Amino acid sequence: MVRTSEGINLFIFAFLNIVAWIRPLPLQRRLEITALGAAGIGLTLASIYCSRWLPQAAARIIRDLLPSFLMLSVYWQSGRFFLEPNQRIQRFLLNLDERLIGSLLRRQANGESRSWISNLLEFCYLLCYPIVPLGVLVLHQVGMEGYVDEYWTIVLISTYICYSLLPFVQMLPPRALARVPEQNVNPRKLRLLNLTVLKYASIQVNTFPSAHVASTFAASLVLLSLAPAAGIVFLIIALGIAGGAFLGRYHYFADVVLGVMVASCVYLIF
Repeated sequence: MVRTSEGINLFIFAFLNIVAWIRPLPLQRRLEITALGAAGIGLTLASIYCSRWLPQAAARIIRDLLPSFLMLSVYWQSGRFFLEPNQRIQRFLLNLDERLIGSLLRRQANGESRSWISNLLEFCYLLCYPIVPLGVLVLHQVGMEGYVDEYWTIVLISTYICYSLLPFVQMLPPRALARVPEQNVNPRKLRLLNLTVLKYASIQVNTFPSAHVASTFAASLVLLSLAPAAGIVFLIIALGIAGGAFLGRYHYFADVVLGVMVASCVYLIF
């Protein structure tokens, strides 16, 4: 039986493949997007039917954890749509940041904020990668593995709303708009680690809303209802990820706020 979350993955890969042949893109990009989508569809279908040749326990683990890898595949697939930033939207979001959190950003840039807070937020942002699959392990640990499909349904919809807008709303992250490359100004070690991860594992494009914020908030909201103790820990980390996202200039402030709103709305609906 096909899980709801698996149907969502099949839909998003097919949707982006269709959009690739509608949007004005170079042929090479279209082929890359189509190949990633076909691979994602193939892996999803293989996981659905893997119980036919694998033990039930192994097949269940694969189906429970594969969405965390497929999320990355959708991330890279959506990133291939990027051609050039929309300067108008970038300027608007930068001006909005200046009005709403300008003084806070200047204090951060001048080193006036407490260093331990900055390091803590950087550490939280680094956790945005493992925290979502860790939520699945928590559900298994507390005997709630029957709710893994519901968990992934809410997390994937929240995340894919952000990714699906990338073909239409394109911009660079605020850190990429700095006049001096940050690696040249001796950033803290945790900051440098985050920048290194983004250099080699990121699509170097801003997702609007923030997919990191949306996915981690969605995960924490589900856990709050199923495993409250773990949910509180996850929510604290998600708040740290949100703070690190805009203070670290990984995202615009509006990205973060909308990411929280997307996750909250999807959770309330489902």
